[in-house]
Amino acid sequence: MKIILIRHGKVTMEWKDRYTSSAFDAAVRRYDLSTIAPVRERIENRGYMVYASAMPRTGATAKALFGKKPDGVWKELNEVPICSFMDTKRRLPLKVWNVMGRLQWFFGSKRQKETRNETVARAARVLDALEREGGDCYVVTHGFFLLVLLKELKRRKYTVEKDKHIRINNLARLVAEK
Repeated sequence: MKIILIRHGKVTMEWKDRYTSSAFDAAVRRYDLSTIAPVRERIENRGYMVYASAMPRTGATAKALFGKKPDGVWKELNEVPICSFMDTKRRLPLKVWNVMGRLQWFFGSKRQKETRNETVARAARVLDALEREGGDCYVVTHGFFLLVLLKELKRRKYTVEKDKHIRINNLARLVAEK
């Protein structure tokens, strides 16, 4: 079985350098609803199923890459949610909001909408469903969730061939096979 993971296209929203907690939460909501930049690349689908998350940027990416809507749209493929790590009117750097939010996620803080354990369980459910389907497929999803999904793939003894990108950039493809 071959699973080709693709990170969504570049989102057009520009982030600011600093945010208050409420402004950061509002920016995350805007980002989640933003469009993607035009995608010039096309992928010839060899009859594989195409799955995408329920977030607009993955469906738009799949349509741009394959010339059609995804065959399946799964909320389970959505990005790991992030929100402000505390309530404050102080304007903190974007990097602080991101790092602290992900640390809270990692350590299981209920302030975040999902804990690491919940995300890992979600990734396992995604792979269970893909393995039940049994065919080769493309999965268009998100950067942070991809990291969790990759770890679960490796735990299940898939070999993962990374494309030429060092990081998981937008439109990066990673091939997992078992």
